[in-house]
Amino acid sequence: MFKLFGFAFRLLLLLFAFVALYYLIPFKIAQIQEKWANEASTGEASYNQVLHWNPHQGDALTNLAEIAKQQGDFDKAKSYALQALSVDPTNGRATTILIPVYEETNDTIYLQRALELAPRQWTAHSYVHTTLADHWAKQGDIEKVLQEWDLLLTRHRGLYQPIFPVLLSYANSSDGQDLLTPFATRPAKWWKDFFVYMIKQNVDLSVLQFFYQQRVSTNVPLEDNERNAYVRRLQQAKLWDLAYSSWVSGLSADEFALIGSVYDGGFESTRHDTGFDWYFRQSKQARISLGRTHGIAGKRALHIVFKNRKATRFKNVWQRLLLEPGRQYQVVMRARVDNLENPQGLTWKVVCADEKTQLLASSPPFRGTKKWHDISFEFSVPEQGCDSQVIRLEAVSKYHHEQFFKGGIWFDELNILPLTPDSKPASSKL
Repeated sequence: MFKLFGFAFRLLLLLFAFVALYYLIPFKIAQIQEKWANEASTGEASYNQVLHWNPHQGDALTNLAEIAKQQGDFDKAKSYALQALSVDPTNGRATTILIPVYEETNDTIYLQRALELAPRQWTAHSYVHTTLADHWAKQGDIEKVLQEWDLLLTRHRGLYQPIFPVLLSYANSSDGQDLLTPFATRPAKWWKDFFVYMIKQNVDLSVLQFFYQQRVSTNVPLEDNERNAYVRRLQQAKLWDLAYSSWVSGLSADEFALIGSVYDGGFESTRHDTGFDWYFRQSKQARISLGRTHGIAGKRALHIVFKNRKATRFKNVWQRLLLEPGRQYQVVMRARVDNLENPQGLTWKVVCADEKTQLLASSPPFRGTKKWHDISFEFSVPEQGCDSQVIRLEAVSKYHHEQFFKGGIWFDELNILPLTPDSKPASSKL
């Protein structure tokens, strides 16, 4: 009985989706076609005047056919369109006008000919393919509608706005997902933008995971904007392990080698602002860069220069961590302070980032001038409520008058080491 109820419920959902699409698709297509009708209807008198001087002027005949079609005079529309085709047999717009005309007159033989001929005459024109999509929507053939929209979306990014919302409504049903899957696995040129659009529209995670798995199952690598948007959505849902594995799968071999308790603690990689790597928020008051100077371990180190023009509540360098709860850790790094002027200075903080910002530890403040030196501090991750953490460089003071910075600072070889029971640092990788 439950199986029967489940089948009936799915059938009802499918029927609802179809009814919604039956009305939505023509409505969206009508928006696209409206500009063509407006252009044609503004000059009926002038087109007739053109035909008075030249009865074989194809553009005038085609525009008059469009006007007659919009006015519901299908006999006149058919006459003008056929005259236009007699002048120019390659006139794809005239053939396209005949499609709804033959629909209204139930002339199935000529309708079929027009459906086959129009896309051969105008292979890439939006007017042809929106009309074809409109026809297939009326027939209830959503698969052919999607084929036409594939061509439209591939050639005309401007059609994302009217078409994506309809695709989104279909992506939320299992039958619609089956129809959209070929465009994900190919993938269609527009798919990555649609996938990001779904994420921005806060689509259910199960839908995103379905299409993400379809994409990664192909031989075509995900583009960065696809993966990064997906990882951010997983992070928002606090699905840390899934977010981390999805992010790691996009790393190159060289980037993968930088994985540790802190990713790229030596600041060697140019990869940042994604997933679980470093985030650098630039501002007019603080320039953040990865540069070269004497005394660094590798090719680059983190360099921050302050301009002292305005107060800045600096929190502009951070990284999300996934340290094991219930363990003790030690943060180690090297720093060089270059005449950093501020009453309180800067500090590295480690905080819990799950439910609320709970401070776990902070470094001694950095200010003044000091050559390269080692810094370390310890902290423990609570066993509950701290599955994710953030390490962040920020201003010590929260007061406006103490947030004017001038000078610079360098950091290198930053790492977080798990401590063994005898309080000696263990391996740098979890």
